[in-house]
Amino acid sequence: MAKKLSEQRARQVARELLTFRGWDVKSVTSQGLLLEESEYKNHKSTETLFKGKSKKGKGDGIPDFLLVNNFEGLKPVLLIETKASLKQSEDAINEAIHYGEACIEKGHEVLVVGIAGAEKEICSVIVRRKIGTVWKNLTINGRPIDWIPSPEQTQRILADKQKTEIEPERPSEQILQDQANKLNEILRECKIKDEYRPVYAATFMLALWQGEVSIDSDVVLHQINANAQLALNKANKRALAESLRVDVENDALAAKAWEIVDILKKLNIRSFLHEHDYLGQLYETFFRYTGGNTIGQYFTPRHIIEFICEILNITPNDTVFDPACGTGGFLIGALNKMVKQKKLPYEEAVDLVKSNLFGIESEPSTAALCITNMIFRGDGKSGIIKANCFVKKDFPTKDVDFVLMNPPFPHKKTDTPASEFIDRGLKSLKKRGILASIVPYSLLVRANDWHSKILKENTIHLIVTLPADLFNPYASYNTAILMIQKGIPHGNKKTFVCRIPNDGFKLKKNNRIKQSGSLLPLILEAFESKKEIPELCKMALINENSAEWSPEAYLDNAIYTDSDFISGFEEHIRKQASFYVLNGAKLLKKSLSTEKLDLSGILYSPTSKLSLEGIGFGAMNIEQYLDVVLGGTEEIEDLEEGNFPIVSTSEFFNGVTTWKNPKTFYSPPCITVATDGSTCSTFVQEYPFYAFYKVAILNPKKGVKIDVDALYYLAYLISREKWRYVYARKFGKARINLTNIIVPIKKDGTPDFVKMAELTRKANAFPLIKFFRENYKKQ
Repeated sequence: MAKKLSEQRARQVARELLTFRGWDVKSVTSQGLLLEESEYKNHKSTETLFKGKSKKGKGDGIPDFLLVNNFEGLKPVLLIETKASLKQSEDAINEAIHYGEACIEKGHEVLVVGIAGAEKEICSVIVRRKIGTVWKNLTINGRPIDWIPSPEQTQRILADKQKTEIEPERPSEQILQDQANKLNEILRECKIKDEYRPVYAATFMLALWQGEVSIDSDVVLHQINANAQLALNKANKRALAESLRVDVENDALAAKAWEIVDILKKLNIRSFLHEHDYLGQLYETFFRYTGGNTIGQYFTPRHIIEFICEILNITPNDTVFDPACGTGGFLIGALNKMVKQKKLPYEEAVDLVKSNLFGIESEPSTAALCITNMIFRGDGKSGIIKANCFVKKDFPTKDVDFVLMNPPFPHKKTDTPASEFIDRGLKSLKKRGILASIVPYSLLVRANDWHSKILKENTIHLIVTLPADLFNPYASYNTAILMIQKGIPHGNKKTFVCRIPNDGFKLKKNNRIKQSGSLLPLILEAFESKKEIPELCKMALINENSAEWSPEAYLDNAIYTDSDFISGFEEHIRKQASFYVLNGAKLLKKSLSTEKLDLSGILYSPTSKLSLEGIGFGAMNIEQYLDVVLGGTEEIEDLEEGNFPIVSTSEFFNGVTTWKNPKTFYSPPCITVATDGSTCSTFVQEYPFYAFYKVAILNPKKGVKIDVDALYYLAYLISREKWRYVYARKFGKARINLTNIIVPIKKDGTPDFVKMAELTRKANAFPLIKFFRENYKKQ
């Protein structure tokens, strides 16, 4: 028993390594992939696998762990033996080989793994397979791996009879996040301030990248700093060594350092850093715990960087500059794009293109993180400098082909606006060079002299609205991509404008996780072919007289499908009717106890009586048929208590958020539209009400006859315009007037308000609205 207890550290590491690579370590009886010790005897297909194969005598063998291909087939694919001390690492792999031979005798090719180590030791991991008569190490770039391949990679290795050199394989996003959180917790326990934790993590990573370190608490922190400094010296970045170091006087950190080293070694950062911006992801995970958002540093998601590099079609011969490079995401994206096109071994390709990359970062720690990131990519003489890009105007020393950047977002009026970063980037471009920048969406909303100057001197090729939650959980900021070609006046050229409602990720529990349906490939194809897709992308005419650059101002409405429209319209009418269920008693003075309304077969029906078949549709401009005014200036808080509905920008209960006694009222029937808050929340009001100034009130123009029931139809269509508006782009009076909606039309092309009213009356919940209306009129 004592021996087994002493092996628990190695067994724990084995389970962690398996989990990191996607193995289901539940027992086969629980539909996992693991058979532990003698559990193999409980299954017919494996019960004789190690019969008479004891390591020491004639008894049956009892391997520590046997992994199978699936819980039904039970085909052995991987064996693990563990030992209690690093000194026993050869014993562990030899015993694993012993059981591996038994599997081969039964016709099963397997990988074997030996893991050895005690508590507070970094376990040794050896992985081998049999080629001919020899058990050989699995390697990456000729170096033995010290991690366990995933189930998928294990199958690929075993399928190739001669394969021992394998490809890097990174853990899942969730594993990386979990381990980053674990690192953060260790650093928190060691009293490392939030803002320094990413630097400490990067210092450990760079030190391990440079070479081995002792985990002896007396020397480990000194070795971490020495290794990190050596790596920076080799990159000719000696001045940044002070920005990338750990406090050697922190005794708690010295005692816990072995845990950090252990985590990073299990993740095997050296084997897959070339394939993925691991430091950037780790830094972003740490970022949620820091005060970084107070300086506007929001690091660009890697898939968006890849998308931009694809659109620009960067080649290995191009030069790239980022004047606000952060941790180097854009430079690494450009590097990866260049390397892929070289079709050479990674290190050779990097040597050919690394002199084409330049970056400036003013914040010392972030600059050090960026340089570390580039070192990890093999760019040992990185073209990154710590400087202020507005002061260091002669860097880079030559004009470049591309400028890529995501400048810090301004939080205060004294912060540098994005427009100045764009001007700085343009100065470093060659004529006809391209700048692509992430910008605050607010830069697009109102054109001014700066926009006119840009168009007089340059061409805008592309403007893309990015998902509103792109930078969550680190920041909630509406953003866009702006692509400018230097030195060619825009004139009357058309600009490709688009929006990306789905980038392949969604927000769940304050984290962005993958989802299906990414529109990035479709947008890339549309940009290359100049294809137009309603509500998604368009070739728009933008010039010096344009009031704004927002893509949503130019995109066309889609012709809705019958099913989509009908289900949405039914829901809209139910939403309106629900207000009367909850608040009708407040509006009615008489009791309706003797009157009945049977909705049991209608209100909850999953089907609809609505049909759009045979109806002609066309565009209707709001300003032609409806007058738009804004609500009153009285603040809701200043109104006396009362029984009159007060309409605000809420998306619930007809926009009514409270009941007061206002001095003025708005007369029904009319449409109310939230211009802010829950933008485009649109309702029909059939009773006197008060609305404050962030609510627009729409009434039929004098001489235009629109039945109240048709207003419900129009209100629904206006609410469908919500996709055009974000926090920075309000649905104000001017934009409401310019809005065109697709409505039923008569033969002469004018709106068919009679048909709209008929459609409203067929909605399942409409009888409830009608019931309230008739009783309201009687009082």
